[in-house]
Amino acid sequence: QDNKGIWFTFNLSNSGLVDIKIFTIAGRLIKTINNVSCGAGYNQIHWETLDEYDDEIGNGLYLVKTFVHVDNYNDEVIEKFIIAR
Repeated sequence: QDNKGIWFTFNLSNSGLVDIKIFTIAGRLIKTINNVSCGAGYNQIHWETLDEYDDEIGNGLYLVKTFVHVDNYNDEVIEKFIIAR
């Protein structure tokens, strides 16, 4: 089993599209995962912890901004996570 990467997990009240943007703590966008089709209920999106250039990100604190698009409704959530290897 490959334990590389991390999982973003969340619950949706309805099915919709999800965009995930990962930023450094300084606010630089390092990765975008667009248009993931997610169902109502529990969802998981896997990320290999590679930036847009397919380079491994370094240890540190990061921000993940999740955008949810359900019909005419949009929502966003910002969370923090730590990479420590």
